[in-house]
Amino acid sequence: MKNCSDAATAQWKTLLLMPEGYGGSNTFMLDVTAPFAANDIADPPVTVQWHTGYGPSASAYGTVLGNTISLPAFFLNRTANMDDYRVIFTSGYPVTAGSTTQGRALVVASAAAGALLTTNTVAPSATCGQEYAALTDVATARDFASGQDDKLLAGYFGDTSGQLFRYVFGSGLTLDQSLTCDHPLHFSPTVVQLDRDSTTTSHAHQIFPVQVTNSNLDLDTTALPPSKMVFWKENAQTDSNGALTGIVKDTSWGNGGQITLTVGNNNEICGVTQTDSHGNITCQTAMPTNARPTSTPLGVLLADASGFQVMTMWYVPAPDGCTRGQTYLTIHQMSAAGIVTQRLGTVAANEPVTSPVLIGGRIYLFGSSGAIDITSLAPDTVTAGRAIPTSSASGNFSRYSWSEVF
Repeated sequence: MKNCSDAATAQWKTLLLMPEGYGGSNTFMLDVTAPFAANDIADPPVTVQWHTGYGPSASAYGTVLGNTISLPAFFLNRTANMDDYRVIFTSGYPVTAGSTTQGRALVVASAAAGALLTTNTVAPSATCGQEYAALTDVATARDFASGQDDKLLAGYFGDTSGQLFRYVFGSGLTLDQSLTCDHPLHFSPTVVQLDRDSTTTSHAHQIFPVQVTNSNLDLDTTALPPSKMVFWKENAQTDSNGALTGIVKDTSWGNGGQITLTVGNNNEICGVTQTDSHGNITCQTAMPTNARPTSTPLGVLLADASGFQVMTMWYVPAPDGCTRGQTYLTIHQMSAAGIVTQRLGTVAANEPVTSPVLIGGRIYLFGSSGAIDITSLAPDTVTAGRAIPTSSASGNFSRYSWSEVF
Protein backbone atom coordinates (compact mmCIF):
# COMPACT_ATOMS: atom_id res chain seq x y z
CA MET A 1 0.00 0.00 0.00
CA LYS A 2 2.88 2.36 0.82
CA ASN A 3 6.70 2.47 0.61
CA CYS A 4 6.64 -0.57 -1.67
CA SER A 5 10.07 0.16 -3.11
CA ASP A 6 11.66 -0.64 0.28
CA ALA A 7 10.94 -4.05 1.79
CA ALA A 8 11.94 -2.82 5.26
CA THR A 9 9.33 -0.05 5.40
CA ALA A 10 6.69 -1.37 3.01
CA GLN A 11 3.14 -1.40 4.37
CA TRP A 12 1.21 -4.50 3.39
CA LYS A 13 -2.53 -4.97 3.64
CA THR A 14 -4.95 -7.75 2.80
CA LEU A 15 -7.87 -6.17 0.98
CA LEU A 16 -11.17 -7.66 -0.16
CA LEU A 17 -12.73 -5.98 -3.20
CA MET A 18 -16.42 -6.66 -3.82
CA PRO A 19 -19.03 -5.47 -6.34
CA GLU A 20 -22.66 -5.50 -5.24
CA GLY A 21 -23.79 -7.47 -8.30
CA TYR A 22 -27.28 -7.36 -9.75
CA GLY A 23 -28.63 -6.07 -6.45
CA GLY A 24 -26.71 -2.80 -6.39
CA SER A 25 -24.62 -0.24 -8.22
CA ASN A 26 -21.57 0.19 -6.01
CA THR A 27 -18.21 -1.46 -5.45
CA PHE A 28 -16.41 -1.43 -2.11
CA MET A 29 -13.15 -2.55 -0.54
CA LEU A 30 -12.68 -3.99 2.94
CA ASP A 31 -9.44 -4.08 4.91
CA VAL A 32 -9.26 -7.63 6.31
CA THR A 33 -5.60 -7.48 7.30
CA ALA A 34 -6.06 -8.07 11.04
CA PRO A 35 -9.42 -9.66 11.93
CA PHE A 36 -8.09 -11.11 15.19
CA ALA A 37 -6.64 -9.56 18.34
CA ALA A 38 -4.32 -11.37 20.75
CA ASN A 39 -7.06 -13.38 22.46
CA ASP A 40 -10.25 -12.53 20.60
CA ILE A 41 -11.77 -11.14 17.43
CA ALA A 42 -10.54 -7.62 16.75
CA ASP A 43 -12.97 -4.74 17.26
CA PRO A 44 -13.76 -4.11 14.49
CA PRO A 45 -12.44 -7.20 12.68
CA VAL A 46 -12.62 -5.46 9.29
CA THR A 47 -12.86 -1.85 8.17
CA VAL A 48 -14.11 -0.18 5.01
CA GLN A 49 -11.20 0.99 2.90
CA TRP A 50 -13.46 2.77 0.42
CA HIS A 51 -16.91 2.69 -1.16
CA THR A 52 -17.93 4.11 -4.54
CA GLY A 53 -21.09 5.60 -3.03
CA TYR A 54 -19.13 7.85 -0.67
CA GLY A 55 -16.23 10.24 -0.90
CA PRO A 56 -15.08 12.75 -3.52
CA SER A 57 -15.69 10.40 -6.48
CA ALA A 58 -19.24 9.36 -5.51
CA SER A 59 -20.95 11.62 -8.03
CA ALA A 60 -18.65 10.59 -10.86
CA TYR A 61 -19.22 6.93 -10.05
CA GLY A 62 -22.98 7.48 -10.04
CA THR A 63 -22.76 8.80 -13.58
CA VAL A 64 -21.09 5.70 -15.04
CA LEU A 65 -21.90 2.73 -12.78
CA GLY A 66 -24.93 0.55 -13.35
CA ASN A 67 -25.30 -2.87 -11.73
CA THR A 68 -21.78 -3.58 -10.52
CA ILE A 69 -21.45 -7.11 -11.88
CA SER A 70 -17.86 -6.88 -13.12
CA LEU A 71 -15.25 -8.36 -10.79
CA PRO A 72 -12.42 -5.80 -10.70
CA ALA A 73 -8.85 -6.69 -11.64
CA PHE A 74 -5.74 -5.26 -9.97
CA PHE A 75 -2.79 -3.84 -11.83
CA LEU A 76 0.39 -1.95 -11.02
CA ASN A 77 1.31 1.40 -12.52
CA ARG A 78 5.05 0.84 -12.23
CA THR A 79 6.58 3.95 -10.68
CA ALA A 80 9.70 4.60 -8.61
CA ASN A 81 7.74 4.26 -5.36
CA MET A 82 6.06 1.03 -6.53
CA ASP A 83 2.84 1.88 -4.70
CA ASP A 84 0.44 2.99 -7.46
CA TYR A 85 -1.87 -0.02 -7.50
CA ARG A 86 -5.10 0.35 -9.42
CA VAL A 87 -8.33 -1.54 -9.98
CA ILE A 88 -10.14 -1.80 -13.29
CA PHE A 89 -13.73 -2.85 -13.95
CA THR A 90 -16.72 -2.34 -16.26
CA SER A 91 -19.93 -0.59 -15.44
CA GLY A 92 -22.85 -3.05 -15.84
CA TYR A 93 -26.48 -2.64 -16.86
CA PRO A 94 -27.89 0.89 -16.27
CA VAL A 95 -29.96 1.38 -13.13
CA THR A 96 -31.29 4.88 -13.86
CA ALA A 97 -34.08 5.00 -16.43
CA GLY A 98 -33.02 6.83 -19.56
CA SER A 99 -29.34 7.06 -18.60
CA THR A 100 -27.01 7.34 -21.60
CA THR A 101 -23.84 7.07 -19.53
CA GLN A 102 -24.35 4.21 -17.08
CA GLY A 103 -23.13 0.84 -18.30
CA ARG A 104 -20.96 2.33 -21.04
CA ALA A 105 -17.56 2.74 -19.44
CA LEU A 106 -14.38 1.05 -18.35
CA VAL A 107 -13.41 2.42 -14.94
CA VAL A 108 -9.88 2.71 -13.52
CA ALA A 109 -9.60 3.65 -9.84
CA SER A 110 -7.01 3.87 -7.09
CA ALA A 111 -6.79 0.57 -5.21
CA ALA A 112 -5.80 2.33 -1.99
CA ALA A 113 -8.32 5.17 -1.89
CA GLY A 114 -10.99 4.28 -4.47
CA ALA A 115 -10.66 7.62 -6.25
CA LEU A 116 -11.95 7.40 -9.80
CA LEU A 117 -8.93 8.09 -11.99
CA THR A 118 -10.07 7.53 -15.59
CA THR A 119 -13.05 6.30 -17.58
CA ASN A 120 -13.09 5.05 -21.16
CA THR A 121 -16.46 5.27 -22.88
CA VAL A 122 -17.77 2.48 -25.11
CA ALA A 123 -20.77 2.27 -27.42
CA PRO A 124 -22.61 -0.57 -29.18
CA SER A 125 -21.44 -1.70 -32.59
CA ALA A 126 -25.03 -1.77 -33.85
CA THR A 127 -28.61 -1.64 -32.57
CA CYS A 128 -29.09 -5.04 -30.95
CA GLY A 129 -32.22 -6.68 -29.62
CA GLN A 130 -30.65 -7.16 -26.20
CA GLU A 131 -29.95 -4.38 -23.72
CA TYR A 132 -26.52 -2.80 -24.08
CA ALA A 133 -23.86 -2.76 -21.38
CA ALA A 134 -20.16 -3.22 -20.85
CA LEU A 135 -20.74 -6.25 -18.69
CA THR A 136 -17.82 -8.61 -18.29
CA ASP A 137 -15.02 -8.89 -15.78
CA VAL A 138 -11.64 -7.57 -16.93
CA ALA A 139 -9.05 -10.22 -17.80
CA THR A 140 -5.41 -9.18 -17.68
CA ALA A 141 -2.16 -10.02 -19.43
CA ARG A 142 0.96 -9.23 -17.41
CA ASP A 143 4.65 -8.69 -18.09
CA PHE A 144 6.60 -11.60 -16.59
CA ALA A 145 9.99 -10.32 -17.74
CA SER A 146 12.62 -9.86 -15.03
CA GLY A 147 12.37 -6.47 -13.36
CA GLN A 148 8.93 -5.63 -14.73
CA ASP A 149 7.04 -6.60 -11.55
CA ASP A 150 4.13 -8.25 -13.36
CA LYS A 151 2.99 -4.89 -14.68
CA LEU A 152 -0.08 -4.73 -16.88
CA LEU A 153 0.36 -5.45 -20.58
CA ALA A 154 -3.33 -5.36 -21.47
CA GLY A 155 -6.82 -5.72 -20.03
CA TYR A 156 -9.65 -7.38 -21.99
CA PHE A 157 -13.41 -6.91 -21.55
CA GLY A 158 -16.55 -7.27 -23.63
CA ASP A 159 -20.01 -5.83 -24.16
CA THR A 160 -23.42 -7.20 -25.05
CA SER A 161 -23.14 -6.15 -28.70
CA GLY A 162 -20.34 -8.67 -29.23
CA GLN A 163 -17.40 -6.31 -28.98
CA LEU A 164 -14.20 -7.29 -27.17
CA PHE A 165 -11.96 -4.37 -26.19
CA ARG A 166 -8.28 -4.29 -25.32
CA TYR A 167 -7.12 -1.71 -22.74
CA VAL A 168 -3.48 -0.65 -22.62
CA PHE A 169 -2.50 1.64 -19.75
CA GLY A 170 -1.66 5.07 -21.11
CA SER A 171 -3.01 4.28 -24.57
CA GLY A 172 -6.73 3.73 -24.00
CA LEU A 173 -9.01 1.26 -25.77
CA THR A 174 -8.72 -0.70 -29.00
CA LEU A 175 -11.50 -2.80 -30.53
CA ASP A 176 -9.97 -6.28 -30.49
CA GLN A 177 -12.87 -8.44 -31.71
CA SER A 178 -16.24 -7.60 -33.26
CA LEU A 179 -18.43 -10.69 -33.04
CA THR A 180 -21.77 -8.92 -33.83
CA CYS A 181 -25.04 -8.71 -31.92
CA ASP A 182 -25.52 -12.47 -32.47
CA HIS A 183 -22.70 -13.14 -30.03
CA PRO A 184 -23.02 -10.95 -26.92
CA LEU A 185 -20.20 -11.19 -24.41
CA HIS A 186 -21.25 -11.86 -20.82
CA PHE A 187 -17.91 -13.27 -19.64
CA SER A 188 -14.37 -11.99 -20.01
CA PRO A 189 -11.89 -14.09 -21.98
CA THR A 190 -9.36 -16.41 -20.45
CA VAL A 191 -5.90 -14.94 -21.01
CA VAL A 192 -3.10 -17.49 -21.35
CA GLN A 193 0.61 -16.63 -21.39
CA LEU A 194 3.15 -19.38 -21.97
CA ASP A 195 6.02 -17.24 -20.67
CA ARG A 196 4.56 -17.07 -17.16
CA ASP A 197 7.95 -17.98 -15.63
CA SER A 198 10.56 -16.68 -18.05
CA THR A 199 10.50 -14.58 -21.19
CA THR A 200 13.63 -16.42 -22.35
CA THR A 201 11.31 -19.12 -23.72
CA SER A 202 10.32 -19.10 -27.38
CA HIS A 203 6.93 -17.69 -26.36
CA ALA A 204 8.11 -14.46 -24.76
CA HIS A 205 5.39 -11.80 -24.52
CA GLN A 206 2.87 -13.90 -26.44
CA ILE A 207 -0.78 -13.57 -25.34
CA PHE A 208 -3.50 -16.12 -26.13
CA PRO A 209 -7.03 -14.89 -25.27
CA VAL A 210 -9.93 -17.37 -25.41
CA GLN A 211 -13.44 -15.91 -25.62
CA VAL A 212 -16.81 -17.70 -25.35
CA THR A 213 -19.98 -15.99 -26.53
CA ASN A 214 -23.46 -15.60 -25.01
CA SER A 215 -24.71 -17.35 -21.85
CA ASN A 216 -27.91 -18.28 -20.04
CA LEU A 217 -27.85 -15.00 -18.10
CA ASP A 218 -30.10 -13.08 -20.50
CA LEU A 219 -33.42 -14.52 -21.69
CA ASP A 220 -33.37 -12.01 -24.56
CA THR A 221 -30.43 -13.85 -26.13
CA THR A 222 -31.69 -17.45 -25.96
CA ALA A 223 -32.86 -17.41 -29.61
CA LEU A 224 -29.53 -16.17 -30.97
CA PRO A 225 -27.26 -18.50 -33.01
CA PRO A 226 -25.12 -21.18 -31.33
CA SER A 227 -22.32 -19.98 -29.09
CA LYS A 228 -18.71 -19.82 -30.24
CA MET A 229 -15.30 -20.20 -28.64
CA VAL A 230 -12.68 -17.95 -30.23
CA PHE A 231 -8.90 -18.30 -29.82
CA TRP A 232 -6.40 -15.73 -31.06
CA LYS A 233 -2.80 -14.73 -30.56
CA GLU A 234 -1.28 -11.33 -29.80
CA ASN A 235 2.30 -10.19 -29.26
CA ALA A 236 3.36 -7.54 -26.76
CA GLN A 237 6.16 -5.38 -28.13
CA THR A 238 8.70 -3.74 -25.83
CA ASP A 239 11.74 -1.52 -26.22
CA SER A 240 15.26 -2.26 -24.97
CA ASN A 241 14.30 -1.01 -21.48
CA GLY A 242 11.28 -3.29 -21.23
CA ALA A 243 8.74 -0.50 -21.74
CA LEU A 244 5.62 -1.57 -23.62
CA THR A 245 5.42 -0.04 -27.10
CA GLY A 246 2.35 -1.83 -28.43
CA ILE A 247 0.30 -5.01 -28.76
CA VAL A 248 -0.40 -6.47 -32.19
CA LYS A 249 -2.34 -9.47 -33.43
CA ASP A 250 -0.39 -12.26 -35.06
CA THR A 251 -2.32 -12.56 -38.33
CA SER A 252 -0.15 -15.50 -39.44
CA TRP A 253 -1.54 -17.64 -36.60
CA GLY A 254 -4.59 -19.82 -37.21
CA ASN A 255 -7.01 -18.51 -39.83
CA GLY A 256 -6.00 -14.90 -40.30
CA GLY A 257 -4.97 -14.62 -36.68
CA GLN A 258 -7.68 -16.59 -34.90
CA ILE A 259 -9.42 -19.96 -34.62
CA THR A 260 -13.19 -20.15 -34.09
CA LEU A 261 -15.09 -23.19 -32.80
CA THR A 262 -18.90 -23.35 -32.93
CA VAL A 263 -21.40 -25.33 -30.88
CA GLY A 264 -23.20 -27.74 -33.20
CA ASN A 265 -20.12 -28.61 -35.25
CA ASN A 266 -19.18 -32.05 -33.94
CA ASN A 267 -15.56 -31.76 -35.04
CA GLU A 268 -15.21 -28.48 -33.09
CA ILE A 269 -17.31 -28.59 -29.89
CA CYS A 270 -18.70 -32.06 -29.23
CA GLY A 271 -21.03 -32.84 -26.32
CA VAL A 272 -19.81 -36.36 -25.48
CA THR A 273 -16.61 -37.84 -26.88
CA GLN A 274 -15.39 -41.42 -26.96
CA THR A 275 -11.87 -42.80 -27.12
CA ASP A 276 -11.09 -46.10 -28.88
CA SER A 277 -8.39 -48.62 -27.99
CA HIS A 278 -5.88 -46.76 -30.16
CA GLY A 279 -6.45 -43.46 -28.37
CA ASN A 280 -8.47 -41.89 -31.20
CA ILE A 281 -11.10 -39.44 -29.96
CA THR A 282 -14.39 -39.14 -31.86
CA CYS A 283 -17.72 -37.46 -31.20
CA GLN A 284 -20.34 -39.80 -29.77
CA THR A 285 -23.08 -37.27 -28.95
CA ALA A 286 -23.47 -33.81 -30.43
CA MET A 287 -23.50 -30.78 -28.18
CA PRO A 288 -27.05 -29.37 -28.17
CA THR A 289 -27.13 -26.19 -30.23
CA ASN A 290 -28.78 -24.27 -27.37
CA ALA A 291 -25.88 -25.04 -24.99
CA ARG A 292 -24.46 -21.85 -23.52
CA PRO A 293 -21.20 -21.29 -21.62
CA THR A 294 -21.64 -20.79 -17.89
CA SER A 295 -18.45 -18.81 -17.22
CA THR A 296 -15.03 -17.81 -18.47
CA PRO A 297 -13.15 -21.00 -19.48
CA LEU A 298 -10.42 -22.25 -17.16
CA GLY A 299 -6.97 -22.20 -18.78
CA VAL A 300 -4.34 -24.76 -17.77
CA LEU A 301 -0.78 -24.64 -19.13
CA LEU A 302 0.86 -27.74 -20.57
CA ALA A 303 3.86 -28.88 -18.54
CA ASP A 304 6.33 -28.26 -21.37
CA ALA A 305 4.94 -24.77 -22.13
CA SER A 306 4.11 -25.85 -25.69
CA GLY A 307 0.45 -24.91 -25.37
CA PHE A 308 -2.51 -25.04 -23.03
CA GLN A 309 -5.89 -26.58 -22.34
CA VAL A 310 -9.20 -24.85 -21.66
CA MET A 311 -11.96 -26.41 -19.58
CA THR A 312 -15.37 -25.00 -20.47
CA MET A 313 -18.78 -25.60 -18.91
CA TRP A 314 -21.91 -25.53 -21.09
CA TYR A 315 -25.46 -25.56 -19.70
CA VAL A 316 -28.55 -26.86 -21.50
CA PRO A 317 -31.91 -26.15 -19.83
CA ALA A 318 -34.52 -28.89 -19.65
CA PRO A 319 -36.88 -28.65 -22.66
CA ASP A 320 -39.96 -29.17 -20.49
CA GLY A 321 -38.73 -27.17 -17.52
CA CYS A 322 -39.42 -30.10 -15.20
CA THR A 323 -35.80 -31.07 -14.46
CA ARG A 324 -32.60 -29.14 -13.79
CA GLY A 325 -31.12 -29.53 -17.25
CA GLN A 326 -27.59 -30.73 -17.98
CA THR A 327 -24.10 -29.26 -17.73
CA TYR A 328 -21.46 -30.42 -20.18
CA LEU A 329 -17.71 -30.20 -19.67
CA THR A 330 -15.38 -29.84 -22.65
CA ILE A 331 -11.58 -29.79 -22.67
CA HIS A 332 -9.79 -28.41 -25.72
CA GLN A 333 -6.03 -28.40 -26.21
CA MET A 334 -4.36 -25.61 -28.16
CA SER A 335 -0.73 -25.70 -29.25
CA ALA A 336 1.31 -22.52 -29.49
CA ALA A 337 1.46 -23.17 -33.23
CA GLY A 338 -2.33 -22.99 -33.52
CA ILE A 339 -3.43 -26.64 -33.65
CA VAL A 340 -6.57 -27.33 -31.62
CA THR A 341 -7.99 -30.71 -30.60
CA GLN A 342 -10.86 -31.65 -28.33
CA ARG A 343 -9.62 -33.91 -25.54
CA LEU A 344 -12.95 -34.47 -23.79
CA GLY A 345 -16.67 -33.90 -23.96
CA THR A 346 -18.91 -35.26 -21.21
CA VAL A 347 -22.08 -34.63 -19.22
CA ALA A 348 -20.64 -33.44 -15.91
CA ALA A 349 -23.90 -32.97 -13.97
CA ASN A 350 -27.67 -33.08 -14.35
CA GLU A 351 -28.03 -29.56 -12.97
CA PRO A 352 -26.27 -26.19 -13.16
CA VAL A 353 -22.87 -26.35 -11.43
CA THR A 354 -19.87 -24.10 -10.87
CA SER A 355 -16.82 -23.81 -13.07
CA PRO A 356 -14.01 -26.35 -12.51
CA VAL A 357 -11.76 -25.73 -9.52
CA LEU A 358 -8.28 -27.26 -9.27
CA ILE A 359 -7.31 -28.33 -5.76
CA GLY A 360 -4.28 -30.47 -5.01
CA GLY A 361 -4.13 -31.94 -8.49
CA ARG A 362 -7.83 -32.81 -8.52
CA ILE A 363 -10.70 -31.23 -10.44
CA TYR A 364 -13.91 -30.33 -8.65
CA LEU A 365 -17.28 -28.87 -9.50
CA PHE A 366 -19.79 -27.70 -6.92
CA GLY A 367 -23.50 -28.39 -7.25
CA SER A 368 -26.58 -28.47 -5.05
CA SER A 369 -25.24 -31.44 -3.06
CA GLY A 370 -21.72 -30.08 -2.61
CA ALA A 371 -18.38 -30.96 -4.20
CA ILE A 372 -18.26 -33.21 -7.26
CA ASP A 373 -14.87 -34.80 -7.99
CA ILE A 374 -14.54 -35.11 -11.78
CA THR A 375 -10.80 -35.86 -11.87
CA SER A 376 -11.37 -39.32 -13.31
CA LEU A 377 -13.21 -37.85 -16.31
CA ALA A 378 -10.21 -35.81 -17.46
CA PRO A 379 -7.83 -37.52 -19.89
CA ASP A 380 -4.78 -35.73 -18.45
CA THR A 381 -3.42 -35.15 -14.95
CA VAL A 382 -3.03 -31.71 -13.39
CA THR A 383 -0.09 -30.83 -11.15
CA ALA A 384 1.30 -27.62 -9.69
CA GLY A 385 3.53 -25.93 -12.26
CA ARG A 386 7.31 -25.56 -12.22
CA ALA A 387 9.38 -22.78 -13.70
CA ILE A 388 10.53 -23.15 -17.30
CA PRO A 389 13.48 -22.94 -17.43
CA THR A 390 14.00 -24.31 -13.92
CA SER A 391 14.23 -21.54 -11.34
CA SER A 392 16.88 -21.43 -8.61
CA ALA A 393 14.44 -19.71 -6.24
CA SER A 394 13.14 -21.50 -3.16
CA GLY A 395 9.89 -21.29 -1.23
CA ASN A 396 6.33 -22.56 -1.38
CA PHE A 397 4.47 -20.86 -4.19
CA SER A 398 1.86 -22.30 -6.53
CA ARG A 399 -0.29 -20.63 -9.16
CA TYR A 400 -3.57 -22.39 -9.81
CA SER A 401 -5.64 -21.75 -12.95
CA TRP A 402 -5.04 -19.04 -15.45
CA SER A 403 -8.15 -16.97 -15.88
CA GLU A 404 -6.37 -13.86 -14.55
CA VAL A 405 -9.74 -12.56 -13.40
CA PHE A 406 -9.28 -11.44 -9.80
